[in-house]
Amino acid sequence: MQYKQNAMQQPNAPLDDALAGSRTQQIPVPDETRIHWQELPMWARILAVTNFAGAAMTLIGFFTLFPILRKIPFLDVVTSNNISLVLLIALLFVLVLNTLIGWSLWRYGDSLKNALLFDDGDQLDLSFYYLRNYFRTLGWMTIAYMVLSVLFVAVIFYSMSR
Repeated sequence: MQYKQNAMQQPNAPLDDALAGSRTQQIPVPDETRIHWQELPMWARILAVTNFAGAAMTLIGFFTLFPILRKIPFLDVVTSNNISLVLLIALLFVLVLNTLIGWSLWRYGDSLKNALLFDDGDQLDLSFYYLRNYFRTLGWMTIAYMVLSVLFVAVIFYSMSR
């Protein structure tokens, strides 16, 4: 094991080279990296709580502002049932993505904390799986926001041209 740990200190060596025998042996992470990784679970949980709070505020804001939007003259198109349904579906889609982002971050923080606490390579792999899900969901949410922004601008221009 000593030889593999020394090989780990060479540049560009993969992190899991020293785990060839068992995935549950001590994680060969340099001390500086381990110190930084120990802060990540706390920040991941803070971001997860922020995402959950943002989803709740979006939901509250939508149901608070929707009756007000119906009264604006140049948004007459919003009063039709089809547009209301489309807005509700778009809101639910964004809320689901926002909740998935928060959940992925929360699970990432838990898995990384357990991996570092118990020196478990499987938990480390699981934490990076959740981190990958976080970035994938964040990408889908970015695309969804761009599409919804274009649709919102199109609805406003359509209602102003009538």
